Parts: sequence; structure tokens; C-alpha cells
Amino acid sequence: PDLLVVDMIMPKKEGLATIREVRQRLEDTRIIAITGGSLENYLEWAQKLGAHRVFIKPFRNDEFLAAVRDLVGNRKKRVLIIESDQGIRSLLRQRLEEQNFEALEAEDGSQALQVSGHTAIDLVITEIGTPAQAIIEPLNKMRERCPALRVIAVSSPGENNAEMYAEIAAKLGADRSLT
Repeated sequence: PDLLVVDMIMPKKEGLATIREVRQRLEDTRIIAITGGSLENYLEWAQKLGAHRVFIKPFRNDEFLAAVRDLVGNRKKRVLIIESDQGIRSLLRQRLEEQNFEALEAEDGSQALQVSGHTAIDLVITEIGTPAQAIIEPLNKMRERCPALRVIAVSSPGENNAEMYAEIAAKLGADRSLT
């Protein structure tokens, strides 16, 4: 997620532990910590652990919304290109960056996991020519970190296996497939 709003006192997990865990797993996620007035020292610890903003309840809605806009309002959408051909990857990256996207590149599924690391990905563009099994597992792992992940599956033009590519796109959970 782009933003996590965490209360310092929760029934199952303390807010500080949540912040620590999110910092380790999703370094790009912005964090707002909130707590009741008598627990202000928690907010100091929250900031030390990586919270970007802190609020003491009750807080003003306009101040809270301004903080949300400030933290995530202008973030570029992040696109991961999984393509075996370096020339095509570079061309796609260039076109995406011209449209104000942040573009990351990977040659295959395992490299995609390394490149995406702890980074939130908004969209994956992947070639369908990659063996489906080689990309399904990495996509599923990325979806664990980013449940709203969208996927576009692309096949080579002129391929005669449209049905097979449609099946692979479905296995990938692609939102769209292009030829």
C-alpha cells in the first residue's frame, strides 16, 4: 500500500510492532501513526521507527487529509516490465517514463522479484512468451505485497496461438492482454 494509518494501541498487535514490520517489508509505504492523548511517547517511538507523520486524537480532519495528500498525493505510478528482450524493455521503459510513470525492468520472473524487492508495484507488463509457470509464482508473491497489483500480458504480434496465449493470460490473472 502507498499509505498505512496505524493506531498505537490495537487489540492483536501493537502499533510500534506493525510499523517495524512494515518498514522491513515495504520500505516505500508511507506511515501515519495515531494515538490517544495520554500516549504521546508512543508517537516519538513511532517516528524513530519510521512513521512519517503522527497525530494525537482527536485531530482535525483537514490536517489529517493534508498529511495524506502530502505523503501520497503526487507519487508516480510504478510499473514493472518483465520482458526477455532488452531492446523492448528499454523502449517500454522510455515510453512509460515519458508519460510520467516510474518504470522498473526485469528479464524474467525471478529477476522481477529481486527488482521489486520491498517496493510497491502498481502495474506489471509481462510478455506471455515467458513460460507461464516461470511468471505465475513471482506474480503471486508480488500480489501478496500489493493486492491491488494490475497485470497486462503481451504476446508477440502475428502469433498463431491466440487461444493458448489467452489461457496463459488467464492463468497469470491478467487484467488485460495485448498482441
